[in-house]
Amino acid sequence: MGPVLGALPGSFAALWWLGALIVFAVGATTLAFQGAFGLAGIGLVILLVVILGNPSAGGALPPPLLPPFWKDIGPALPPGAGTWSARSIAYFEGNGMTASLLVLSAWAMGGVAVTLLVAALRDRRRTERTGQAGQTGQTEQTGQTA
Repeated sequence: MGPVLGALPGSFAALWWLGALIVFAVGATTLAFQGAFGLAGIGLVILLVVILGNPSAGGALPPPLLPPFWKDIGPALPPGAGTWSARSIAYFEGNGMTASLLVLSAWAMGGVAVTLLVAALRDRRRTERTGQAGQTGQTEQTGQTA
């Protein structure tokens, strides 16, 4: 970004990988919420990431200048963690970004884990229903009662 636009100094590769992690974290979280809550889950993620996350990210104002509520939730949400990490890469050679990377990784891995759990539970319920329907069909064919 720096060599092309002169906008952000710092490592292009580090900023690219950070962007990929942010997108993956939010995408995995969205998939998890959709799996758990249906279509309403997407709205919940929009509420969490856009409505709560963007104002508290500390991009327009540094965290010390944010009101207490926004300052407290910002670092725990993907936009805040991403903003802090990008600032660390661009201006501080990547120093002080461990906590932000852990937050983003937690959102990513949490989203993957919840998605897999919800999928497994749905598959199990579907298998149980199919198994019960199969037993009912066999009982009717043989004339036996269950």
